[in-house]
Amino acid sequence: MARPPHPLPANRVFLIQLRAGKGESEIRHGGRIEHLSSGQAARFDREDELWAFIDGTLTEVIANDRRDRSRQCASRSRNQEIESRK
Repeated sequence: MARPPHPLPANRVFLIQLRAGKGESEIRHGGRIEHLSSGQAARFDREDELWAFIDGTLTEVIANDRRDRSRQCASRSRNQEIESRK
């Protein structure tokens, strides 16, 4: 099996548990969602609530990723500057 060109980031994994409807094979819109890396979880009754949780969580994840990359770049720059002074 071929590997995808870019691995999927682990900090963007969600677990969605759907409620069963009246019949065991019937699924209603509603259930619980959990962001696995942060542990944040929410219950939802409508699809828009599900997407709102995903959107809000991913907005935080992306902001944190950018902040971390910025810090890494600044740290590398400082290290290069220190090395060049030696």
